[in-house]
Amino acid sequence: MITSQPSNLTALVGQNAPFQVTASGSAPLHYQWYFNSAAIPGANANSHTVTNVSTNDAGNFRVVITNNVGSVTSSVATLTVVPPPATGTPDAY
Repeated sequence: MITSQPSNLTALVGQNAPFQVTASGSAPLHYQWYFNSAAIPGANANSHTVTNVSTNDAGNFRVVITNNVGSVTSSVATLTVVPPPATGTPDAY
């Protein structure tokens, strides 16, 4: 049973985006995080951090938790990535 769902996050390009889930049930619990519909290799803990985010990291994250009884899927948490501010000065008219 999921007791705390992952939350939507907004991060600036270059920041880290930490997702976390809390679950209870018969041990052992196994975690697999997904980005959009693809499993994230090595993302097998109750938390997953996207480091040094880029605009390519914007999307939906979820985690599937399994044990010997069955599986449960978290709600979708959306990562919104904010691009860096434009540099320079606007053209003068």
